[in-house]
Amino acid sequence: MAARPGNTADIDLDENTSVAIGKDGLPVISYTDDPAMAVKVVHCTSADCTTHGSVITVDQGAVGTATSMIIGADGLPAVVYTIRSINNSQASVNIVHFNTVDMATP
Repeated sequence: MAARPGNTADIDLDENTSVAIGKDGLPVISYTDDPAMAVKVVHCTSADCTTHGSVITVDQGAVGTATSMIIGADGLPAVVYTIRSINNSQASVNIVHFNTVDMATP
């Protein structure tokens, strides 16, 4: 079960959630927002994630159901996620590497 950052209504975590600890020692979370058909990420600003930065939509549309948040060799976060075809007959993997710890710039 994933930690829910605070009691915010803007974060709709589901079973497709991944958490990693950034080089700043704080959690970074990736998840799919099924109603919005989107992959989203958020950088926590406290260790228990009761406070966090802005929720960032990484991709929207034909996203799959899997995400994985990783920390690259450079110490910066990256999210790996699946993209599915409209008829769900094919899937591919996409990766977005961020240029800052807080994920403000992919």
